Amino acid sequence: MSIVAYYVQVSLEQLQLLRQKPVLLWQMKNDARFAKAAMLDVDQDWQVISWLASPKKRLEQQDYVARMHVLDREERSTKKTDKEAFKKAVEQEMRKMGNQPQDTDAMPTDPLLKGIEGRCDKAQRDTAINFGLGGPCVYAPTEVKAIADAFALVKESAIKAQFNRATMAKYDVGGMSWKEEKDSVYEDFLLPSYRAVSQFYQSAAKAQNYVLVIYN
Repeated sequence: MSIVAYYVQVSLEQLQLLRQKPVLLWQMKNDARFAKAAMLDVDQDWQVISWLASPKKRLEQQDYVARMHVLDREERSTKKTDKEAFKKAVEQEMRKMGNQPQDTDAMPTDPLLKGIEGRCDKAQRDTAINFGLGGPCVYAPTEVKAIADAFALVKESAIKAQFNRATMAKYDVGGMSWKEEKDSVYEDFLLPSYRAVSQFYQSAAKAQNYVLVIYN
């Protein structure tokens, strides 16, 4: 069962209502108090569009796959490596895959990655609204506008340029079987999902709303 990303835009007053009673989130459409609030849900595609849109996400995925390769070798071997040896083994695996090892933790998180995956500081997470996968990231209107502006600057051709099923299979993007997919998956599913998230932030910024990124 895949994890669904929910994008919710609300006013400050509506946010306070959700903090008091989180279950109202699933009843917003039928609650007059949430007039002009909006919700967008994106299933497995959120993992893929973040990879297509974010350079940092792509580097993180390279590192993740390298680590998985090293761990897989260790599981099949009786010899276990220490922390330093493991790090060197991952770096070797990265180079073997044609990549340069990088400290992705030290890289700033780009606005699109923030917007799509809801990455934020601990102080921006609202523990009062928790459906089992941690408190959502809550973006104030100023940051919503910054994310919306970043989406507006990105050309769709730049997103499409990253779509390569062989590369995506190599890095296990979204855990999908890319070799079995067709190229039409981009136009039929991925691009519409990307556009939906982009347009969601545009409308939230215009309304000066807060945005919550919730996983469930």
